[in-house]
Amino acid sequence: MARYSDILKFVNENGYWYVYLPNFFRQGGTKEQLRMRDGAEILLNYLADGNPEVVVEVSEDPLSLDPDHVGILDSLRGIQGGADYIVYDINGLLISAVWLSEPVKLYFGNYPDKFYIRKLK
Repeated sequence: MARYSDILKFVNENGYWYVYLPNFFRQGGTKEQLRMRDGAEILLNYLADGNPEVVVEVSEDPLSLDPDHVGILDSLRGIQGGADYIVYDINGLLISAVWLSEPVKLYFGNYPDKFYIRKLK
């Protein structure tokens, strides 16, 4: 399977984070299905630094991202409805442990063992 990177936008509305996927709504999906929960909200609050929007590049391939601005999400285990991840910075320093839910699976098609993020905005 070819790996690639993509740009994702997250929006905070009334204290809740949602991934912005307009095509998902056109296919009958609901906003609640795109709500980020628990650990994902912690990670997005960290990345947002007080802003109501966060734009990130995500990839399963570390070579497609600028290595100076990458966070590494490494799966501990998948559980029903989500997966536990450890978030590291590019130097391998622990940022947080997070539990990521259904939107990750909707995007990747599964819960990848490892993926990478880079904040763009």
